[in-house]
Amino acid sequence: MEEIERKLFSKRKQNHIDLASSSQFENKPRINLMDYFDYEPLMTNNVVEAGDLSQTFLNKTISYPFLISSMTASGEDSTEINKVLAQTAKHYNLPFALGSCRKFLFNNEADESMLVRDELGDGPLLANLGIAQVEELVESKELSRINKMMQVLNADALYIHINPMQEIHQEEGDRYWSSPIELISKLVEEVDYPVLVKEVGQGMGPRSLETLLNLNIYGIDSASLGGTNFTYLEKLRGKNKRFNGFIEKRDWNGASSIGHSIPEMINFLKNINNSDKVIILSGGVRSPEDAFLYKQLLGEENSLIGMAYPFLQAAQNGLPAVQEFFESFLYEYLIFNKFLHLKDKYNK
Repeated sequence: MEEIERKLFSKRKQNHIDLASSSQFENKPRINLMDYFDYEPLMTNNVVEAGDLSQTFLNKTISYPFLISSMTASGEDSTEINKVLAQTAKHYNLPFALGSCRKFLFNNEADESMLVRDELGDGPLLANLGIAQVEELVESKELSRINKMMQVLNADALYIHINPMQEIHQEEGDRYWSSPIELISKLVEEVDYPVLVKEVGQGMGPRSLETLLNLNIYGIDSASLGGTNFTYLEKLRGKNKRFNGFIEKRDWNGASSIGHSIPEMINFLKNINNSDKVIILSGGVRSPEDAFLYKQLLGEENSLIGMAYPFLQAAQNGLPAVQEFFESFLYEYLIFNKFLHLKDKYNK
């Protein structure tokens, strides 16, 4: 039975990789940076260099404020993709987040697709579990299983992902019976590694954010509405007959449209006085314009920008393709950083 469950899990995760490009949120308006910034060509030279964009994350120095976000767990293509992404993270000294690591909780046979520490080197590595797995371990008093998983992966921190909409729309989806806030509170009291909390593509509102930021967590990842929409993805998988009407009538957004964008969540966060937590902004970051704008609007020095789909898309064509993508992305970002200054009305 366990072997069958492992194969079904791997097949589902491969479906997620295959359908990611079809599950992008398409209602995001195009950003015009000049609505937010002044262009100041006379205040500096035009030599574009990397400069010092380094910062500390998980007690390690990273070179740039970018995180290669969670996307792949297990599947036919995951081993090579994770290897390429980890090598990319090492080359540019970026943190790397794994997809769901739940297979390591009850399976003594390691999934090689997730064992990336050798490729990554000493850079920050984040493991990843769903809130339903946390509930299972809290109820069975087996949170120590997470410690063992962290040791096997040699991870620096743990992501807890909260994805109620995706699980509801997934035929084989998990159900949890306690509130995520209650479960995370219990988890952080028991563990000695940093915990970060994220949604998976629909963000969260101000009450959830404020309550979460008052817990003893290391940080949050917005995982906002605007990028890969896993609720939409599960509908496309078509496994849950309850949503067959969606396949017939694709102009129904339904629960796929529930959530909050990065700009919305930045506004929520600015109204919450809790700057000691690390904030990762992700969910639809597709361009250097997105990354630069969101980083500047939030204004927190220790904040990061998370990207999953752009790296995944490039990684399917190998390491050179990922490097070509990120070199171009970074160069444009550096140009913006040199010549653009946030307008006074946003610089608060």
